[in-house]
Amino acid sequence: MDKNTKAIRTIDLVKKERQVPAAVKEELKQFNRMKRAIRQALEEGALTIPELAEKLNIGKDEATFYIMSLRKYGLVTAGEQDEMDEYFYYHLKK
Repeated sequence: MDKNTKAIRTIDLVKKERQVPAAVKEELKQFNRMKRAIRQALEEGALTIPELAEKLNIGKDEATFYIMSLRKYGLVTAGEQDEMDEYFYYHLKK
């Protein structure tokens, strides 16, 4: 192979042939929007899942999904529990 010929990698061929579906791209955009909104909310102080759900006007199940995802990737940590020992307060990892 001469210097002017660039080898084509398999991953480049796959990316060219298989485009990411629009629905998947939209889900990623939605996740990134929610991640930003949660981070902004938690910058003001620690919140429980119900408090976060109310603040962002989303369901508790949706808030749980996003918080657990952010926790999995080390962006959010759980702190102390509320007075009723029902929910943890979540805050941004520093």
